[in-house]
Amino acid sequence: GDLVRHQDNDLHERLRRAGWRFYQSGEMHATYYCRDSLRKIAAQMFAIGKHLPSLWFGEGGTGVKVRHLAPVLFVLALILNFSLFFAGLDVFWMLVLPSAYVFALVVDAVIGSFRSRDWLRLRTVEVIPVMHLCYGFGTLVGLFRLLSVRT
Repeated sequence: GDLVRHQDNDLHERLRRAGWRFYQSGEMHATYYCRDSLRKIAAQMFAIGKHLPSLWFGEGGTGVKVRHLAPVLFVLALILNFSLFFAGLDVFWMLVLPSAYVFALVVDAVIGSFRSRDWLRLRTVEVIPVMHLCYGFGTLVGLFRLLSVRT
């Protein structure tokens, strides 16, 4: 079928398989205009995640790397985490994964802000979790949609 999203991933993977190589130069630059609200970023990430399984299970399974699966694995780990809590696991263990995640985000934001001297980078602490959760939940929705069509 036609790809609704991830056309760039598919094209890059097809070119790699055909023997093409990519050149990166420090002189190249691009301007990226991000969504202007957290809600719009959430919607974008959900839509991107929702279409990942069609690329993953599509013709040749091209363009999906392990890093693309990290958000859905994170969401599944959180679901498992909360399920274990409701099954009676100590609350301490329920907080380990989310606490480690938040700690890593804060450390990365602080280091990035110091390096770039851009204190707005501290806002990544609120944006990155929204991106990961929406992308991960979108991937789950896309996976369930794809599996329900195939059965």
